[in-house]
Amino acid sequence: MSPVERRLLAAACLTTTLVPISSTMIAVALPDVRDDFGLSVAAAVWLVSSYLVVTAASQPVAGSLGDRLGRHRLVVFGIVGFGAASILGAAAPTFEIAVAARCIQAVCGALALVNAAATVRTVLPAERRGRAFGLIGASATLSAAAGPPVGGIAVAAAGWRGTFLAVLPLVALALITVLRWLPAGEPDGAREAARSRFDVVGSVLLLGTLSLSAVLVNQLAAERPATLLVGLAAAATALAFLFARQERAHPQPVLDLGVLRVRAVAAAGVAIGASNLAQYLVLLAVPLLIEGHTSSAGAGVILAPMLVGSGIFAPIGGRLADRYGRRAPAMGGCVVLAVAMGGMVPLDLHENVVLTAVLLGLAGMGLGLSTSAIVTAGAEALPAAQAGVAAGVSSSSRYLGSILGTSLLAVLVDSGTGRPVFAVAAAAAVVAALAAAAFVQDRPVR
Repeated sequence: MSPVERRLLAAACLTTTLVPISSTMIAVALPDVRDDFGLSVAAAVWLVSSYLVVTAASQPVAGSLGDRLGRHRLVVFGIVGFGAASILGAAAPTFEIAVAARCIQAVCGALALVNAAATVRTVLPAERRGRAFGLIGASATLSAAAGPPVGGIAVAAAGWRGTFLAVLPLVALALITVLRWLPAGEPDGAREAARSRFDVVGSVLLLGTLSLSAVLVNQLAAERPATLLVGLAAAATALAFLFARQERAHPQPVLDLGVLRVRAVAAAGVAIGASNLAQYLVLLAVPLLIEGHTSSAGAGVILAPMLVGSGIFAPIGGRLADRYGRRAPAMGGCVVLAVAMGGMVPLDLHENVVLTAVLLGLAGMGLGLSTSAIVTAGAEALPAAQAGVAAGVSSSSRYLGSILGTSLLAVLVDSGTGRPVFAVAAAAAVVAALAAAAFVQDRPVR
């Protein structure tokens, strides 16, 4: 890579870290949040779920806006807004304000993350994209896995509010690198796109569909009346139908559902969503499962092997994808993840710490190998002019998996053992492997 490309990639990687680390850092703080505000587990989880729902709904909007208005300015705006929302969250006097701050973080993080990735897609040639997205994937996976250890330290130092403050140095560093190194040019077709009408109705319907779906799954843990659950399901289905009809009719849809007919786009979305569901279940469930046996910092240490494994193998997965094609590392990494999750099903986490660490490291290895190949395949499945749309679809799929995993969390940890958690995570990894094996393309669209 040239020096210019390396600097661009450094800026994109730093920007990418903001959303995942803030998403998982709160995991080790959930017991403190629950106790501080007198909440149930299902209610406290909304500090995570709301963030993921809004992030997923904002991803395609962010990509579309970047294609229309220019990516550099939206990356800068997103980073600055993310920092401001973090300060608001740290000072929040009520749980509701803390959730609102998380939602603002999510919107701003989506603007920054998607448009930084789309810039890399348009600037780098195909023969170097696998390595580039491998490093970006490593940044996302590393930051997601680093969230619990860093969060444990932050909680020990400043309580759950420390998880909002801990991200501020990273915000400052990302802003400096983006201002200096991210290209400020206007994307191809931006002027024509800017003159078209933006799909506001579609954006609202997408947010409503995702929100109601998350509420529905979350309420299963609260043992609500069947009539309420049926009503929520019907409302979510109706909104999904209205959203699909709106997107087919609008000339500039917020999420072009037509791109899901591209096999590589749909397959990459399924694979990244399923593998992320497995990852988030583990990252969020472990601190709750071992509560009372160790501190928040201790929970972070137990999860640390996933950080090491993913960090080492994400760049390797990217290089393998460039050399051998996208399918093999994508499928192989998902199989490794499935084996690791399956191995954890019968374990007692308190009595098998060493084996737990080994299997978490293996899971991180699988995530590292697969994620970069899957993300690269999804990003290059569409022409460069649609880079923002491709990045938005890929990122949305990632967070849809996270939303489902987070919403299932309260249901799965109620048993008091990790068996349901790791069984679901293993099944999700198998789904990801099948999607990668059957559909993920090896030849990019230039």
